[in-house]
Amino acid sequence: MRRVNFIRITRAIKQIRAFQRQHHLNAAQRQAVQTALGALRSLDKSLWVPPAVLTPAEVGDILMVSPITVRQWASMGKLKSHVTPGGHRRFLAEDILAITRRLT
Repeated sequence: MRRVNFIRITRAIKQIRAFQRQHHLNAAQRQAVQTALGALRSLDKSLWVPPAVLTPAEVGDILMVSPITVRQWASMGKLKSHVTPGGHRRFLAEDILAITRRLT
C-alpha cells in the first residue's frame, strides 16, 4: 500500500511539472504550484518503504523513465542489476535509493 502511494505521488509530481511547462502561469499560480510540489515531495519521502529488490517497472516509476530505459541502462552498466534464475532483472532498492539521492 505504501509503495503504491509513493508511485502515485511520483506520478502527480511529474504531471504537475509537465503542466507547469505547458502553461504560462502568473506569480500567484507559480507559487501555488511550488507549494503543492513541496508538499508532495515531503509526502513522497515519508511514505515509501522500499522492498529489498525492485523490478524494472518499479525502478522506472521511481526514476520517471520507461522500464525499457531501465533495462538498457542495466545492459550498459549504468545501473547495477541481478538476473534471477528465470532471466528477469532485479535491482537492489539501496542502489536505486543512492541514485535518487544523488539526483535530488
